[in-house]
Amino acid sequence: MAASTLSPLATTVRSATAVLIGVVAAVALGGCATGSAGEGAGDSTPSAAATAPTTLPAEAVSGTGSTPEFPGVDFPIPAGAQSVVIAFSCNGGEHFSVELGDSMALGQAPLSGTCDGTRSLTWPVSEQTGATLYVVVADGVDWMAAPTFLTAPFAYDEALTADCASFAEISSALFNADEGFTTYQAFGEDEWRARVDAASADLQELAEAAESELADEFSDLQGIVADPARTPGAWVAGTEGANAAIQQACNANQTPVVTVAEFGG
Repeated sequence: MAASTLSPLATTVRSATAVLIGVVAAVALGGCATGSAGEGAGDSTPSAAATAPTTLPAEAVSGTGSTPEFPGVDFPIPAGAQSVVIAFSCNGGEHFSVELGDSMALGQAPLSGTCDGTRSLTWPVSEQTGATLYVVVADGVDWMAAPTFLTAPFAYDEALTADCASFAEISSALFNADEGFTTYQAFGEDEWRARVDAASADLQELAEAAESELADEFSDLQGIVADPARTPGAWVAGTEGANAAIQQACNANQTPVVTVAEFGG
């Protein structure tokens, strides 16, 4: 593995992998996360299938410090794999990010968090998945990625999938309202308010209709966006916690929130 020094953590690969065999459900990524999820996310593990999936042979990779520039190091994917659970270990309290292949091209997400132990990170695998792993950690931090490849497909949470898609449209609308008014001067404050009011109404509807774990976060965001004291360019002030929770849950479900920009090149 060029440009990545083997870590002593590699000696624990067998026990780390054994813990994950048979696990196939996606839960919120935690602790140890662009895109866009922030630190403190929860573990990501797929939901149990009706029958035990077949596991496929795979080798762990390890290193010290970040991998070389994107796409990182070789990460062989066995034939027949449809999903992978990676036991990712690092310590030192520093932030980490892990990306399998080119997640953006596949509409997937890197997963990230803080280096405080071992976390389960889960991705779908297809013929388009690149056999590389891109790891970002602080200099001098040892890490190990022990994969369990499965013949079972990644188990998407359907409620989360729908809610993340709806929120992406609303988030984009709010982003474009601020960008259009403050950065590009494409319209005046009256249109800015109209756009924010419309997005706020959509966010309230989403909070009331949401069937996923994100209903409370949507409601919290709506209260901030609807505040009469809001100012142009500042709708995100005070929303960091709710936004982080939404990003983390959507990333763990591999249905990341994608902002579509209306202005700019």
